[in-house]
Amino acid sequence: MRRGRHEGSIRQRANGTWEARISLPNGHRKSLYGRKRADVQHRLMEAIHDAERGLHTIGSGITLEEFTTQWLSSIELSVRPTTFRSYSGVLHHHVLPALGKVALAKLTVWQVEALLKDSLAGGLSPRSVNHMRGILRAALNRAIKLEYISRNVAELATPPKIPQTEVT
Repeated sequence: MRRGRHEGSIRQRANGTWEARISLPNGHRKSLYGRKRADVQHRLMEAIHDAERGLHTIGSGITLEEFTTQWLSSIELSVRPTTFRSYSGVLHHHVLPALGKVALAKLTVWQVEALLKDSLAGGLSPRSVNHMRGILRAALNRAIKLEYISRNVAELATPPKIPQTEVT
């Protein structure tokens, strides 16, 4: 029996790996690869589910740098000028050099945690690193609302522990 439209297909390739293909609503096709048929089948089901919900994560190549540039321009008039300069500075000096070229849909919790760890090792205070995570979390929350991604990896990343100081 033949599969229906947008149901996808699974086949074993000549090198032994498995490939799943799905037709996207925009007419393009997306291939997903894996070592086991079950892995590819699971990824195909997720891709079909995302396509039905209208998420742009399938076939979307927007990078973190492109998205944060759009996000900064959209919030410029809704925040104070000093807040905007702070957000822009943190993103351009710390986040984008490390993660700017990563596709927004492929950004992982491990990459964000590595950024936080490297920033701490580079001499930033735990409070500054937590502030950086908060800015990235706010940007990715906007990406969720715009349906570019389905989860916020900055929110899932473990924040650095801020030492308590005794006030005298």
